[in-house]
Amino acid sequence: MTRRTALLLLLLVGACTSPDPVLYTLRATQGTPKAGASRAVVLRRPSLPRYLDRNAIVTGMPGYKVETSGGERWAEPIGSMFARVLVQDLAQRLPRSTVLNDQTAVTLPNATGIDLDVQEFGPDGTGAVVLRAQAAIEPPRGPAPPVLPVRIVVRPAGATTADLVAAMSEATGQLADALAAALR
Repeated sequence: MTRRTALLLLLLVGACTSPDPVLYTLRATQGTPKAGASRAVVLRRPSLPRYLDRNAIVTGMPGYKVETSGGERWAEPIGSMFARVLVQDLAQRLPRSTVLNDQTAVTLPNATGIDLDVQEFGPDGTGAVVLRAQAAIEPPRGPAPPVLPVRIVVRPAGATTADLVAAMSEATGQLADALAAALR
């Protein structure tokens, strides 16, 4: 093999490698702390739509199509990331309570449980982030309905994936606001 051929092969191999992906994560957002008695709260593993269960970020859903980001990925599985951030948001809003995810090694006997079924979480056809869910709090508190329906819409500040992820983080924080109010 000539030196020139070796150089060409080296250049071809270098051209075939892809750049490292850009990784994103949801972040906890600040909310208004709620006064109230201290309690133990456990967020049971929330169910998320299976179309979100991928490394690529769902960036659009026009018609019946699911569009994903190119080289932009979630830094961790979205189910565990969503639960982790929602627990952080709830803990900030319920400062006198202990809030945990049921996937931790710590158990809280006699804790109030939150079951959460997320039916939609991401951009709709207009580009707004929609978080639609149903929550059940056990044991129920007062006259609250057994299932709390929640629909949150947040418009991203721009058209980038970072703007989309920030809007998803904001929607998660607004869900924590609704759950904290229901727990009072």
